[in-house]
Amino acid sequence: MSNDLAIATVTATLQKLLIRGIPDIPGENVTVIPPDRAFGGGNAALDQINLFLYQIMPNASWRNRDIPNQIRPGETSQPPLAINLYYLVSSNGSGDDGILSHQWLGKAMRVLHDNAVLDREDIRAALLENDLHEQVERVRITPLSLSLEDLSKLWTTFTTPYRVSTAYEVSVVLIESIRPARSPLPVLDRIFTAQPNLLPPFPTLTQIEIPNPQNAARCGDGSANSGDVITLKGYNLAPEPGETPEIRLQHPRQKEALQPPSIEDFSTTQITFRLPDNPDPIPLATEPLEDPDQWLIGVYRVTVEVSRIRQFPDSSNIRETRTTNELTLAIAPRITNLSYVAATRQLTLTCTPRILPEQRTFLLIGDFQVASDDIAAPTNTLEFTLPSMVPAGDYFVRLRVDGIDSLLITRRGTPPKLEFDPGQKVTVS
Repeated sequence: MSNDLAIATVTATLQKLLIRGIPDIPGENVTVIPPDRAFGGGNAALDQINLFLYQIMPNASWRNRDIPNQIRPGETSQPPLAINLYYLVSSNGSGDDGILSHQWLGKAMRVLHDNAVLDREDIRAALLENDLHEQVERVRITPLSLSLEDLSKLWTTFTTPYRVSTAYEVSVVLIESIRPARSPLPVLDRIFTAQPNLLPPFPTLTQIEIPNPQNAARCGDGSANSGDVITLKGYNLAPEPGETPEIRLQHPRQKEALQPPSIEDFSTTQITFRLPDNPDPIPLATEPLEDPDQWLIGVYRVTVEVSRIRQFPDSSNIRETRTTNELTLAIAPRITNLSYVAATRQLTLTCTPRILPEQRTFLLIGDFQVASDDIAAPTNTLEFTLPSMVPAGDYFVRLRVDGIDSLLITRRGTPPKLEFDPGQKVTVS
């Protein structure tokens, strides 16, 4: 494993290899500076080799891996920083002699080729206090096949004339994290439990049942027991004896989740509750979206919170509150009254719950869709001006709010027969 001197150590090791492998060039002329400083700025042309670190990239194969034999099973630690280093090697000949420049570049490439795997002793001697030589993975030098276009882009960033050069990848360098590992105590006694099924031990919802065939439920119209009865099915839904599970319904427009007025029945596999008979509190709250008693039309995310006491072998216990997965429940508008004025072709509709100004509302009458007149505040009354293209006749109407339609179909008789709700019928004249 290596410390944060690893990058500098690799550069110093390569520099010393070039100095030792090419004795014809003075050591001070084997540089590790940017090319614009090495070859630009009016510097006299010398016999020179320059090694420049131009890029550092993460190593994909070592990313997020622990060091072997350092982290035991059950322990957690920060993985090392695994990186690859990319160097550009370029050269210069005395008096701008191109032949000499190519000669020095060839010798530099030969030195790096002969030392494709860096020797641990060379790494140790390169820089004081480095420990790169101790890392588990050897450091390797690999030539890169850069296209002329890639080389040209590199030299453009150096703001100095292009020189023949070659690129190398040095990998892998592992820099150890200084964050301490977490090492829990060994387990002295394993406690096994058995259950008669393959169900997870956590409270889970699998299905929501509603009392109508139209995939949406309705709040009440103000009369007793007029809210729909909803059944949540799943497993491990029963709380501690003597306690009641908490049902939470979260509307996307409201800040806090709502709770049904009461839970009628519950067991480990299902919970039954009734939607409120009167979803519109009186008077209207100043901030309806923050009122815990104001229900809205829309799609709710339904979860159940179950609290249990967990016992441990040493007779201690803790209270755990777990939340189920989310299922969705659509609450549709309920039309309570319809009236039509032929002279103005104005249809007035009363519904529950209240409609917010920001909700999109449409009247579906026959095959036509009519937008509601603008409203300035939450209201139960909407007005629609029917266009002349709606001919006279009897129509069953539906109210669509945020994409959810009022329930038009009812079940009547024995056996139940599907019929249109006569309360949602209007005569246009």
